[in-house]
Amino acid sequence: MLKVKNPFDIYHITGKVYLFLFDDMFDLCMHFLRYQEHYESPEFHDKQFSLVEFMEWYAKRFGEGVFTYTKDWAGFNIPSNTIWKVHAHGIADYNKYDAAMLAAYNKISSNTQLVDGCTKFDNFYILGACRSDLAVLGHELAHGLYATDAEYRKEITKCSRALPKPIVKRMFTHLLRIGYTQHVLEDELQAYMSTGVPTQMLDDKKLASLTKPFKNTFRKYTKSIKFDVTKTKPLSFK
Repeated sequence: MLKVKNPFDIYHITGKVYLFLFDDMFDLCMHFLRYQEHYESPEFHDKQFSLVEFMEWYAKRFGEGVFTYTKDWAGFNIPSNTIWKVHAHGIADYNKYDAAMLAAYNKISSNTQLVDGCTKFDNFYILGACRSDLAVLGHELAHGLYATDAEYRKEITKCSRALPKPIVKRMFTHLLRIGYTQHVLEDELQAYMSTGVPTQMLDDKKLASLTKPFKNTFRKYTKSIKFDVTKTKPLSFK
């Protein structure tokens, strides 16, 4: 097993939500790529794949022949069991990024039973961001709450159900076009509606009134969170 020094800090945000915070955007993207795409890629969801396979597919589908992934994405979010599943099934092109993600997962996990070097399934949620672009944290935190807080999920789902169907259809169509897979569409919808909708996704005159219930719900559940990256100390595992 590769032994590497983690190029990121780990912060506990709230409940079962943790943040992996990087100094370098390239490192952020390359560490999360295999796990994020295993979780939500339209091509590689729930599949084992090599980085070369993914890079070739992504460059041809989204980059006009150039691998632009490390410029296209600035924030990540995955259920912790994604790391468990990827490692438990084996990685043909195991590398330093996998070693670092596995080490971080094992350090956070409260379950000490190892299977092939990976702590047996434990349930928490992981966010990824870079210090140079902390604006993405709100969006990623919305994913974390949706996955780990049953009350938040219940309330925000009511907001989603109240949206006009044409609006939902337009947003889902856009999300599928830019590379998300079907099972994360509702989660992505609530995260964008709660923290900011890009105009290319939905340029609607009624956007402010449509997003208000989402934003109010998000604020309700985040107002007690004390995390501040300039003041909060990263977790120590010594």
